Amino acid sequence: MIIRISMKNFKAHSNIELNELPMIVVLVGRNNSGKSSILHAAALPRYGPTFGAAVPIGDPRQLVHHGMRNGSVEVAFKTPPITWSADFNIEGSWSGHRWQGKGTGADQERLRLSMFYLSAIRQPLPVFSYQQFVREVGPQGEQTWNIIHQLKAMDDPRFSVILDWAKRFGMGISALGTPTVSPGQGEIAPESYGHRANLVLHGSGTWSLLPILTQGVLCENDETLLIEEPEIHLHRESIDILWEFLGECAKRGIQTMCATHSIDLHASMNERVEERVIPKDSVMYLLSRSKDGKTAAERKEPSVFRNIRSVVKKELAGEGL
Repeated sequence: MIIRISMKNFKAHSNIELNELPMIVVLVGRNNSGKSSILHAAALPRYGPTFGAAVPIGDPRQLVHHGMRNGSVEVAFKTPPITWSADFNIEGSWSGHRWQGKGTGADQERLRLSMFYLSAIRQPLPVFSYQQFVREVGPQGEQTWNIIHQLKAMDDPRFSVILDWAKRFGMGISALGTPTVSPGQGEIAPESYGHRANLVLHGSGTWSLLPILTQGVLCENDETLLIEEPEIHLHRESIDILWEFLGECAKRGIQTMCATHSIDLHASMNERVEERVIPKDSVMYLLSRSKDGKTAAERKEPSVFRNIRSVVKKELAGEGL
C-alpha cells in the first residue's frame, strides 16, 4: 500500500507531495492539472521510466518540468516502511532506482510488483493468443480475456467472482462463454439475455469495466489499483455498484487510487462513504494549475460534493471547491 508520493520537477509538478494516503484516493481537477502525472509517478516502481504506448510516460527528457534540468520521484510504502526513489534529467537519463528503509530484497520485489495501472484506454481484444497466466490485465486490459479464459479452464473460483460482479452491474451479461476457436487461440463470448453476444458490439461499458473487475479480483492484500477514469461509459447506477466493488476490495486490503472528471463518481463516493460502503477516511485531492503553470493538490473530504449544484457552479466559474 502506498502512503506517500513526492514529485519534484516531474511533468506538470514542480514540487508536490501527497501524504498519509488511505485505502481510497480520488484525484479530481481540470484537464492538464496533473492528475494522471500522480498515477504515473505511483506506477514507476513497477513499470519503470518507459511504460510503452499504452501509458504516456515517454522519454525522461519529456518528464522534466518546464525550465528545469533535473527531477525526482519518491514512492513510500506502508508495510514494510520502504521508499522507492529515482532521479532523471533533461539529458534523457535516469540516475538509478533506489530502495531505502527496513525490509529485505524479497520485500522490495513484492512492493515493486504491488501496483497495477489501468489506462483510460481500456480496449481488451475479444480474440487472443494464449499466454502464460499472469495476475495483470495490462495497462489497456489487453490480457483480460486470456486471464478470464484460463481462470475458467482451471476451475478457479475467481472466475465465478468476476461473473457474479458482471451480473450485478446489469449490463446484460448472464454468462461468459470461452470456446476454443482454433489451436492456440480463444475468445470470450458473453451471453446477453440468453443470446451469445458479439463482444465488440456489446457496449463500451463492458469493455471498460471487465478489466477493472478482473484486476480487482486478482489483486491481493496490500496491493494498489491505479485507475484512470474508472467511470468511463458507466451509468450512474453502475457507478454506485463500482463503489461497492472498490469497497469490497478495500475490505480485502486493496488500495485504489483513481483520476476522474466525473461529478457522478464524486457524488456516488460521498453517498457510499456515508453508507459505510467504502472506508470513512477515503479522500479526494483537488488538483489545480495556475496561469504560471504551478500546480497544487488540496486534500478534501468526499462530503464536499454533498451539494452538487453549488460545486458544479463553482467549478465552472473557476472558483475551485
